[in-house]
Amino acid sequence: ACAGAHLLGVTATPWWQSSRPLDDLFPATVRASNVRDLTAAGHLARVRMFTHPHTLRDLDLRGVATAAGDYAVGAVSGRVDKPALLGDMVEHWRSHARGARTLAFAASVEHSRHIAQRFNAVGIRAEHLDGKTPDAERTAILARLASGETRIVCNYGILGEGFDAPAVGCVILARPTKRV
Repeated sequence: ACAGAHLLGVTATPWWQSSRPLDDLFPATVRASNVRDLTAAGHLARVRMFTHPHTLRDLDLRGVATAAGDYAVGAVSGRVDKPALLGDMVEHWRSHARGARTLAFAASVEHSRHIAQRFNAVGIRAEHLDGKTPDAERTAILARLASGETRIVCNYGILGEGFDAPAVGCVILARPTKRV
């Protein structure tokens, strides 16, 4: 429709959910930086990862359905939304995050709610948001996280690509994934 027009695709995410690289979508790509370079330059935080021995021992993902190169939506929720694993999450957060403002990524909406409930039950202010959270409420929840009033925001499928929260010092990946 526009003779001579050029198409420019720009993203901070080099793989889509289908795990297809952008090279499949565009005839030429330019990679300006990678995670190692951005971390060394101070643009990304250095990552330290922890897992609980209980989780490694008791989380069985055999037979979980996959779609587009990752566990199917909702397929892992029943495997991870268990009281023992939620308790381990709280214990681990207390010992490693030391109160840092945190984003928790859950395996389902219900799982996200359960994570928030578990933290609130022990006096750690946590809130849940998902795709049905009204914009004004979402903005208020994230403002409370930024101010420190809320310590943990639990979510399912919302605060991923393109979301920036400089005040956050910890991430709980409570949803198993096969993604890079």
